[in-house]
Amino acid sequence: MELMTTLDIQQIAKLLLNKKNRTGTGVVFILGAGFSMRDTYNPAAKGLGSGWEVSKFLGDKLQMKNIENLQRTAEYYEVVFGKQALIQEVKEYLKSRLVVQESHRYLARLMHDLGDLKELVFTVNYDNLLESCYKQEYEKDLEVWRKGESYTSQKHLYKIHGCITSENHFVLTSEDYYNVKSDENLMKTLYSIFRDNTCVFIGFSMEDQDLMDILFNIRKLNDVNSFLKHYLVVPLEGINENRMKYLSEKINVRHVPMTSEEFLANLIAEYEKKNKDDQINGYLLDSINTFYKVKKEQGFEEYPNEMVTIQLIQRCSLIKFEIEHYCFLILFSQFHRKNYKQIFKSIPFDNTIDLCKYYEHVFLPSQSLQIPISNNLISVFLSSIFDETSDLSLDHLTKVTNLLCETSISTYGAEQELYNLFTKVDNNQKLKLLSLVLENKYITSTYLLSTLESINVDIGTSEFNFYVVKSIVNCFNKKLLLELSAFFNSGILKEIINLRICILTFDVKNMRLINNNFEARLKPFVNQINSEASFVQEKMASLWTSPYYDATNSVNSSYALSEDVRSPEILKEGEYIKSQLIIGKEYGCILSTERNLVVINLESGLQRKLNNIGNVLLGPIFVENSIGIATNDEISLYNIKGDLLQTEFLIGEEVVSLKPKDKEIIGLTNMGRLFFLNDNSSFSFVIPEKYKKERYTDVLVFNSFFVFVGEGCIQVFKRDKNRVADFVEEIKLSTINKVLGINDVCFIITAHSILRWDLSVKSDDIVKYDLMIDFHDNPIVVETPNTLIIASNERIIRIIFNASEATHKVVFSEIKRKAITDIIRCNGLYAVLTIENNFFILKNLDDSLETTSKLELMENSDGYRLSCGYGALYITSNRTIYVIKNREAVIIDEHVA
Repeated sequence: MELMTTLDIQQIAKLLLNKKNRTGTGVVFILGAGFSMRDTYNPAAKGLGSGWEVSKFLGDKLQMKNIENLQRTAEYYEVVFGKQALIQEVKEYLKSRLVVQESHRYLARLMHDLGDLKELVFTVNYDNLLESCYKQEYEKDLEVWRKGESYTSQKHLYKIHGCITSENHFVLTSEDYYNVKSDENLMKTLYSIFRDNTCVFIGFSMEDQDLMDILFNIRKLNDVNSFLKHYLVVPLEGINENRMKYLSEKINVRHVPMTSEEFLANLIAEYEKKNKDDQINGYLLDSINTFYKVKKEQGFEEYPNEMVTIQLIQRCSLIKFEIEHYCFLILFSQFHRKNYKQIFKSIPFDNTIDLCKYYEHVFLPSQSLQIPISNNLISVFLSSIFDETSDLSLDHLTKVTNLLCETSISTYGAEQELYNLFTKVDNNQKLKLLSLVLENKYITSTYLLSTLESINVDIGTSEFNFYVVKSIVNCFNKKLLLELSAFFNSGILKEIINLRICILTFDVKNMRLINNNFEARLKPFVNQINSEASFVQEKMASLWTSPYYDATNSVNSSYALSEDVRSPEILKEGEYIKSQLIIGKEYGCILSTERNLVVINLESGLQRKLNNIGNVLLGPIFVENSIGIATNDEISLYNIKGDLLQTEFLIGEEVVSLKPKDKEIIGLTNMGRLFFLNDNSSFSFVIPEKYKKERYTDVLVFNSFFVFVGEGCIQVFKRDKNRVADFVEEIKLSTINKVLGINDVCFIITAHSILRWDLSVKSDDIVKYDLMIDFHDNPIVVETPNTLIIASNERIIRIIFNASEATHKVVFSEIKRKAITDIIRCNGLYAVLTIENNFFILKNLDDSLETTSKLELMENSDGYRLSCGYGALYITSNRTIYVIKNREAVIIDEHVA
């Protein structure tokens, strides 16, 4: 039996103990046709066959030439002879072939040993062999629930698709499956059971729609336990390899390649051993947790001294090698690295390999520990074997390499030991270890490149490419990747390295997805890196780099918001001024209540207050990965660490507007001076005297024009390579509340009207919409070059402009009449906040907006602000920054046979 299969069975046995002791995650068995089948490879074997055999039996009655699956043939039979005749025919067929198999005897024994646990076994089989076997062996009945009865949790065995002892409740046809799925109470109950337990499918085809739908729904709804590991027990030849990979990826099912009786025999043996060891292991764990708790309560941080540790280990009287016992020895010895080493040196080498796998993958994840784990197991293990001898055999080196590469055990803290291993193994093993050592500080790039050159000569191109690609797609060492890019002149390796560099540097401009021909086994890695690149492209396409999103104040982003989002999560808590979170590459910026700049890592949530950047009056805004701000006497550009890149000092004037455009920040002063700052230089422009006004309040940067908002006027200049060019036109207005736009279309909101001005034509063609009320502070979004979205109390109004006139339409009204406080547009959807901290998403439906998601923010605040980008939506109050992510797209009906 393979080690991973052994570990899987050991884990299932542990889950059985959990269920028996009512601690932690439990397990349920789900039986399919293969569980009750005779040995089909033995012609003399008696008993039930597969569903196809039942289908053939019915098909012969119908004189069918081409036999289809049981569900389809049953439907044909029902059409010809009727439902009752179908059920009776199937019952008689099954009854004539009922023979108890070894699988029934083993499972009956296990159920008896467990003390007749409730809600343990679920089956889609119609036979009563398990009940009969149990009765014969133990002279008592199993409590059985059958389809058609009211559900109760007090039974041992559940027959979801009916039983030959029932009259009418048989699941055979499409209608029958539909009726099962329509039984809301049953489906909810099964959903809860499958969600909260590890499922072990025995002899199961994984084709029953009703049960598969439950597993997919658990994943879809993103429940806390949706990623519990499940197991499918079926011989290697009993399921298609690609089908198994699909189940593993979609619903986390592991394959246990055994027959039902082989699996149950091994499980019983493992359960009996674990049950016997349970008390001794419980004592050890209690000792560890109790000791740590006492120490902590008394205020001591130090670990127990070595003598205490040794005495406690000796008290357990663990004489022979038992993997579970040794796991507890390791756990207790983790206080002292030397004891760790002594354990590894006291047992055979192969046992140390098995012990590492079991400890990391089975034992440690299943423990409820109150103690911190101070030593990395692999680091100590590697250290101990290299202390023991400098010349490990090739077989031992291979086993260590496979341990590291095939079981995903953490190698944190073992860089020196990995380097020792890498220098000792042959080129084949070096290639396998490549992904673990790419960023190892002990291995120089010169040594690594020369090693790669040597490996490439010794090993075929296909094998070489596979391991190098596998290593590159997970590498974060930008300097090394640059050297590797120069090392590989062309081909798939060069393409993948360059794409990885673009991902790490957010270089969207030079990203080229891999779409050339490549080997089939490279596909998972190519898909992975292409997916990461696409995700970075999506993140970088919609950064909320200024308070009104862009240089035209449009509040119209390209962030791909989904109609259904996850619940808000707290990204960071602090004390902030009331404003949006401004979004750049990896980082967000906001001002503290003291008006210092605060930088937040959007991946980790780590926050840094840049105390050297204070008294900020305007900003922040992002350009590339630099931050622009203005104080009362300067306009400046900083990098993300807070280092000053450029600054312009102000004398007798103040900055009134900051905008990001084409890798520069553009700042306008009240006196009409325009500053352009980038990482390398700064430049200023002053509006010529003949056009200059007494005071300016804003500047907007369109595709082909600069628009200056002055006191009582709008001035338009041509834009050439992000510099101010020729004067175009000026219009005078008595009041100007707000100016915003899109492309080269400008909207001007005054006290009594909204003006639409296509800047590419003269102002004679301005279209006016008359306002009934003052929209000075209302949220406004530029929807298209011809439409605006405006929030008015609890309503949202769409203003539609055509060539000569403008009209309006109410497109949404909040049912509870809560006033709308903020609204932004995200790739066609709208994110909306109301006065009582409700958040919802709207989408266009015909000529109105319809709610697709609605959430309530728990914290009461005097006002939230919205922003988005870098793969998420953000809601900011003066105390909390929330992040709201899209729900993952789910596969619909692709699992249905």
